[in-house]
Amino acid sequence: MVPNNITSKLFETVKLQGILITITLLLTTTVNVFSQETEKLTVVPFKEIIIKGYTPKKDGGYVIKDHYEYIKTFDPTLRIGAFSEYKLPEIDFRKYFLLGVKLTTGGSEAPSLRMEITRDQGNILKVEVDVFESGSGYALRIGTMWVLVKRKYWEDYVDFYVN
Repeated sequence: MVPNNITSKLFETVKLQGILITITLLLTTTVNVFSQETEKLTVVPFKEIIIKGYTPKKDGGYVIKDHYEYIKTFDPTLRIGAFSEYKLPEIDFRKYFLLGVKLTTGGSEAPSLRMEITRDQGNILKVEVDVFESGSGYALRIGTMWVLVKRKYWEDYVDFYVN
């Protein structure tokens, strides 16, 4: 049998170590949460461009990084009617890449879009798109927005968020 005073000292030591471990875990968790909350985001500048007469078939976000993808996405042979003579804007893909979004919504007018591009410290590009629907009609309306971003901000992976 272990004497009573040794047992009580052992429990005190275990309690103290348990308290220290709990405090250490709390501090570590707090530091991690705080560092995530204060993570700096860099706003990435862009220039909006207008592309008329053709929208990609699928809704979603697009990252176009070269001329081949540009022509494939906006195939000029598919243009008809008023836009059959329309020429795509020239883009120097050595300096820029093209980001865009195409959405289909309901309403009596085409939705308006607002885009914000940020980059976190891990250099992940995050594209947030706010969609503002107009009217209460049931017709399907297409909204698109295309922007040029300097090549120095290029990342292999871009997160799109639509609000």
